[in-house]
Amino acid sequence: MFKKSCLTLLFAALSLLAQNLILDGDFSNSNERLVPECRSNGGQISLHTEDLTWNKCARLSIDKINKDAEGNDQISVAMWIGGGKNNLDNAGPGGFACKPDTTYQFSLDIRGTANRLGVSAIEWQSKDKLWNFKRNKTTLGGIQVQPEWTNYKGSFTTGPQANNAALYVQIWWNAKHGPTTMKVGDYVLVDNVSILEQKNNPLSADNEASKTATLKLRKSIATKTGIFSDFAVFKSDEEPGAKTQVQVGYDEKAITLNINCEEPMGVMPAEKGLWSGDVIEIFFGDKLGDRRLSQFVFGPDGGKYSGLGDRADDSMDWQVEVQSQTNAWQAKINIPFETLGWKNPQEGDSIAFNVARQRKKANEMISWAELKLSFHDVEHFGKLILGDYPGGMNREQYERSEAEKEQARLQEKLDKFAQRTYLLAPVRITEDFSLPFLPDAMFDPPEKIELRAAINELKPLALALGNLKDKAVEYRIQVELQPEKDELRFDWHNGRPFPAVTLRHAIPMRDSGNSEDALLDPLPRMNEANSMMVPPKEAGLLWLDFDCSQLEAGTYNGRIRVIPLNDKGIFNKAGYGYGNLDYEGEMSELPFSLKIDPIVLDTEPSVPGNFFSPPANKQVMQLLEASGMRIYLLNPWSLKFPDAPNGGMQPVAAGATRNLQIFDDLNQQKLLIGYSCFSVFMQQYKNKAERWPEWLQALAGFIKNSGLQPQNCYAEIYDEPNPKDFQEIMKVMQEARQNLPGVKLTLTLGAHIMSAEQMEQLNPYVDCWILWSHGYFKQPEHLAFIRKAQQEGREVWHYTCDTALRSSLDRNYRRNAWFGEYHRLDGNSLYQGITGLVHCMWKKTPAGEILYHGPDWAIPSIRYMAFRQGMTDIKYLHKLRQIAPDNPEVQEFLRQAAKRVVVDFGHDPETPDKVREEAADLILKLQQAK
Repeated sequence: MFKKSCLTLLFAALSLLAQNLILDGDFSNSNERLVPECRSNGGQISLHTEDLTWNKCARLSIDKINKDAEGNDQISVAMWIGGGKNNLDNAGPGGFACKPDTTYQFSLDIRGTANRLGVSAIEWQSKDKLWNFKRNKTTLGGIQVQPEWTNYKGSFTTGPQANNAALYVQIWWNAKHGPTTMKVGDYVLVDNVSILEQKNNPLSADNEASKTATLKLRKSIATKTGIFSDFAVFKSDEEPGAKTQVQVGYDEKAITLNINCEEPMGVMPAEKGLWSGDVIEIFFGDKLGDRRLSQFVFGPDGGKYSGLGDRADDSMDWQVEVQSQTNAWQAKINIPFETLGWKNPQEGDSIAFNVARQRKKANEMISWAELKLSFHDVEHFGKLILGDYPGGMNREQYERSEAEKEQARLQEKLDKFAQRTYLLAPVRITEDFSLPFLPDAMFDPPEKIELRAAINELKPLALALGNLKDKAVEYRIQVELQPEKDELRFDWHNGRPFPAVTLRHAIPMRDSGNSEDALLDPLPRMNEANSMMVPPKEAGLLWLDFDCSQLEAGTYNGRIRVIPLNDKGIFNKAGYGYGNLDYEGEMSELPFSLKIDPIVLDTEPSVPGNFFSPPANKQVMQLLEASGMRIYLLNPWSLKFPDAPNGGMQPVAAGATRNLQIFDDLNQQKLLIGYSCFSVFMQQYKNKAERWPEWLQALAGFIKNSGLQPQNCYAEIYDEPNPKDFQEIMKVMQEARQNLPGVKLTLTLGAHIMSAEQMEQLNPYVDCWILWSHGYFKQPEHLAFIRKAQQEGREVWHYTCDTALRSSLDRNYRRNAWFGEYHRLDGNSLYQGITGLVHCMWKKTPAGEILYHGPDWAIPSIRYMAFRQGMTDIKYLHKLRQIAPDNPEVQEFLRQAAKRVVVDFGHDPETPDKVREEAADLILKLQQAK
């Protein structure tokens, strides 16, 4: 019975990746007006390109404020997303074709300056005209827009007569409900939009349709046949609006292609870069193990690009000859096998292969292979075969034969798992951890996990544990060394514990104060039984942390044992003697290896972290320091100095002195005295600004008397000040310079953007600038000031301030340290490590804190883990600088590394891992050469 249910599960899981109904959800191929995927309903919509990453997204802006019938100011601007060509016909319904009485799930990233946004759906019946739509509520509703990219998810259900639908985002406010806080020019940016028909939970799949698998055919072409034209519109099965024909062949040195493109709308050469016109893109998979893919792009005017998937490579040897007419263009291409890294190709060999085309005037992307995610989706490429199909088969027979082999492979894999009632598979540490947690990776569990780390690294392993049962199950987890041959009397005996591993599991946290939605975030240690409960037909998150500072270089083989505690587990007598038993139950294990390279990473961070956090307790300090934090917060509210008998203030502050007792060596300890010393001073001393010099002098005395070193103390004079108060800021900073010698005077600048000219005037009175990542690294004048300030000996840090729990783990946490590396900054800051409001923890949604804590303990979050990993990544780059700073290969790698992660592939969650692995390989190569 269970084997049959597992077949049902697997076949259902194969179709889990539903088709995104938004054709260009990342707007990478949109035109300036976002036509036809979007339509505006008031306001201005446009394609927006972010300054640093060149990421393209949609922008909805407030263009005017109207008056309602009662004379109140009213803002109403909106756009709908989805529908493609349907949105061009005013006489018919817009949006994408939908099913009635059907639930659709959506996801989108949002940031902006307009602080309120409503997210709803709209729908049309079959005979409706474009503007005759009906509004429909979503589970998301209204949101408070954040200044940083934040991901939002929700769903809506169509009505009984719905024929078409779209997602509808609206900025709306009427002054009768309160003061208008938005203005003309405020905007929201929208990116990475997906809308999927809600599928049944694959862990619950029991309908008849899911019991029969459809063969998944993968396109192929043999060079003996050589000609194909069966293209389709990208991410759909639609027929393209123009024919594309490809003839492919080969000789002993190269692959050759002849491509003919019909273009009834008129051929369009590039105007602003290669992809601004018509293009052909040719892709090949990896043959050498040194790239994700090989990519060759060209346009009708002969413009060219070549790359390896995660980076450009202009040195690749290939040729293209192009001819262009008004309504057609042709190309002859020659790509050497050597360029593809393909050594000694033989007849019958094959390679992953695809051809794609952009028809710019038609706003149409077409692909030969049936891709699911992007043109870099190598796993779904077609196959190019040198010579003829094997065994005298034709193309149709070969593709069916290969599909049947793949299905047999999956069946073989399934048979190995057929007796299990759960699945266990690794997931990315920046996975989507929304509930219900059902990551795609879980439905293709590996037979073994291979990990790689360096000495002194904290290596994470996140695992999804899927419960296939109809009841909640408690699972005991054992992480053991793989037993040697004959080490154990019986296979079911316990092995030796795996060294230096900490087991954690994720628990849900509400995603906002008024929300019933949740996502996995806190990661407490597992209980004394090392057990976790997983709800029926859902997955839980198991998290392993390997402390490689306690291990030597080498390969450690282990296994993860999962023992269901409220399922079958029986021992039967196997023969004579005590303990001679056979086990019959549902325990199973997943083997893994941890290879620790002979690379010794620094225990100190490459550049220090500052999380604006007090020390709280020793466990908090241990976790914060493990993620690179080296500067603790000393709150100026604890620095209320009493009046001295003879004038001035006494350098005595009992509260601050108590707070410092937690540190072991104050002579070496670094502190940030903040937030906003001047603002707190004014509140404590009843706005008597004339006493500010006295307070500064008392602070200098307190620092000296406490055994602190002034150069280790950062006094944050202002926290995110408004530049309109510039004259006051200047006076306050000048007085700080005169009365607080040796201390590093610090300014933290946030969303109220200060001009570079103003910063230049303040620079003599500032030792450390902490600048908002999203505001001060875009304009040339700010970047020039930053370089100049650093050359003059100032420290420049950046900080992110992500207060929404759903902020992107990849963009805002994993890449924080990479951002600092790219801009060559002196430190990485994050708001915030913990809150000082201990009694509020757990009772409210975190507002930026990456640790959950109590009086004498601390629990990391998944967000903390993502940040920690980024700080670890850049230690590999620092290691390269240490061992071979003058090596040309190292210099070129370092010149590109952070740019690839932050700029070139800022939206690819796999790029940080790829670049770190390349750095590790280069380190080993250099060490072995010595």
